[in-house]
Amino acid sequence: MLLGAEAQTERTNPAHAHNLHELVICLSGRGEQHIAGCVHPFAPGKLFLLPEHSVHWVAGTPRHPARLVYVCFDTRHFAHAGPPGMQERVQRLIREERFVCDPGPEARRRCVELAARLSEEFKREHELRQELVHCHLTELLVIYQRGLDLREPRAHPYRSAIEKLAANLAEDLDDPPSLPQAAKQAGMSRALFARVFKELTGHTYVEHLQLARIQRACELLAETERAVTAVALDAGFKHFGHFHALFKRQLNMTPRAYRQWVRQRGPFVPILKIRSLNS
Repeated sequence: MLLGAEAQTERTNPAHAHNLHELVICLSGRGEQHIAGCVHPFAPGKLFLLPEHSVHWVAGTPRHPARLVYVCFDTRHFAHAGPPGMQERVQRLIREERFVCDPGPEARRRCVELAARLSEEFKREHELRQELVHCHLTELLVIYQRGLDLREPRAHPYRSAIEKLAANLAEDLDDPPSLPQAAKQAGMSRALFARVFKELTGHTYVEHLQLARIQRACELLAETERAVTAVALDAGFKHFGHFHALFKRQLNMTPRAYRQWVRQRGPFVPILKIRSLNS
């Protein structure tokens, strides 16, 4: 079953997740997609691929609403439909967590055209509806794949040093090294370290540390009964106000609301993919 619709939001939607993958096609130049601790601005024809169970939300404003078309799907749909190997290619896209694709001007125009066709099909009731939606979705996913560099990642001279430091950082959230100390541990100047760290992780060193602490707080909120103030301290935050503001900014909900949300959904599902370095 393929589900979807055209949507418009004039506010910040509640954070949510579901058990299907979702492809989002932007129709407007205003709006933001929040996913995995990052904020991605809208652009007409830009694509987002959101894996199942990933917490995400869209933000818009009354003056500049975020307009989009979305399709929710299961990769098993491609097991017996579509070109050979399509299921494996889509699963690879999802496994690599390449959430965003800006395929270029010409391809973006085609994506907007396909989004309009999808929107029309979702409004109709006829026996070929699913087949036509499948065709449009397949073309969009092919555009997505072509718009990404899916070759094996090029060797980076500092990748191993950054990976080792990032792994150690996750285990030492109470007293992590300062940026100059981290640069020295990695054998780089401060300026080079800052540039390389952002290049490989997608975040600055401080942002990465904050996300690691938020991730730890999420685990404690889901798996223990500790008070929220104690969770903040255990995750390495010195000031509760800073923790509360950062948590809400990253997840679009308060720590208490997150604990309730996770308890209602079942086992904890990691939401901030911070330990995997970018290809």
